[in-house]
Amino acid sequence: MQHLVCRLFDAFRDAWSSRPGRIGRAWVLVSVFLGGLVVVELRRQGWLGESGWLAEVVPLNHLIAIRWTVSVLLVFEIIRLILVLERSVANALSGQLEVYCLILLRDAFLPLETFGEPLEV
Repeated sequence: MQHLVCRLFDAFRDAWSSRPGRIGRAWVLVSVFLGGLVVVELRRQGWLGESGWLAEVVPLNHLIAIRWTVSVLLVFEIIRLILVLERSVANALSGQLEVYCLILLRDAFLPLETFGEPLEV
């Protein structure tokens, strides 16, 4: 049983760090960002309805798409941190710093989401 778990872990780690895995994650991030922009614009145009559950969940500010994308990136980095832990403590430490920076970056967009649109400089 232990060998099976080790082989599954190694296969997942190899697939995660492979070129197709990196390209797939990049496409997911781009899709989340563009999909977030589209969903917010649909809500702003009133195509999601005014009283449905989807209209209550989707905000009116386009900047929320950035936070959604950074949140998905944060999940990807946490998975990468778990995969790196078994190889090197130093690499795990740098991964922890990256995750902390992503958390701070995501929280930095919270005040921007309160601005109205269109943004006036």
